[in-house]
Amino acid sequence: NFTVGGFIDSEEDINNYNLTNTERTIKITPITLEVVWTKQDSYTYGKDFVAPSASVTTLDKENGEFVVVILTPTITSGQVEFENAGTYDFKVEYDNNNYTITNTTLEGIEIGKAQATLDGVPTSVEIELGEDFERNVTTNSTKPVVYTIYDGEEVVNKIEITGTYTVKVSVEESDNYTSVEDDFELPQF
Repeated sequence: NFTVGGFIDSEEDINNYNLTNTERTIKITPITLEVVWTKQDSYTYGKDFVAPSASVTTLDKENGEFVVVILTPTITSGQVEFENAGTYDFKVEYDNNNYTITNTTLEGIEIGKAQATLDGVPTSVEIELGEDFERNVTTNSTKPVVYTIYDGEEVVNKIEITGTYTVKVSVEESDNYTSVEDDFELPQF
């Protein structure tokens, strides 16, 4: 059946008309879709987190229902995995000529450094004169625990004379952890 302005109802009716310019070029342009990004409010190294994700909603031509298409973000800021402290940028692509997508990048997503901790820092310690000072303080950081002994403002290697000393226990900042320090006093010898 043909309908042109409501006058032609069947193929037979077309014989009553003289059609001219029956070829037409129709340009079908892609539909523009906006990418929807899903991300957490914040990320911290060592904590459970999910990397940002992206999706677009399209219309399924078979059943006329809307379908959410999950896209796979690619890291474009030089890192391989979304796991270490740092700033990350992401990009998505959608390989379908029927659609043009916008909002394809997500930039400046930061995984913050975890707070380094010191476990087992004593409140006081008794040692003998001349004894090396090192205790079993542990940390969650990848950097070593450093013990520094102070006689007032001066750093000393060993406690060789009687007096009051302060021990500073510290861990330097690393790629994924902040620095941390604590101190305690050694009793008067």
